Amino acid sequence: MRSDVNAVSIGLFELLGRRVLVTRESARKVQHVLDRALETSAAGVEIDLDFSNIEAITPSFIDEALHVVTEITARDEGKGMRLVFMNLPTRLSEKFVAVARAHDLVVTEEDDKTWIITRN
Repeated sequence: MRSDVNAVSIGLFELLGRRVLVTRESARKVQHVLDRALETSAAGVEIDLDFSNIEAITPSFIDEALHVVTEITARDEGKGMRLVFMNLPTRLSEKFVAVARAHDLVVTEEDDKTWIITRN
């Protein structure tokens, strides 16, 4: 978490109750939480999606999660949302980079369990 921004952390296991995130529907369930976080935040909010206790994720889940993010950032009215996926069960691979690229997003790996998602 950066110290110069407001931060909201969302525990995906607590929210979804699943250790394996496979479906697009699961990713879509995160949207209302992200919407609420952005509505109640000032400029420069950092949204941390915490994957603690998650054992596996699929490209379909990440694709839909990033679709949700692009929908929300299109409406964020210049607030400058920063998205961090933390405590991931897998390293960033080319398949996840390609999924992000399809949404005009860039994913970089901060360490072996943290991805930073930004606009291209």
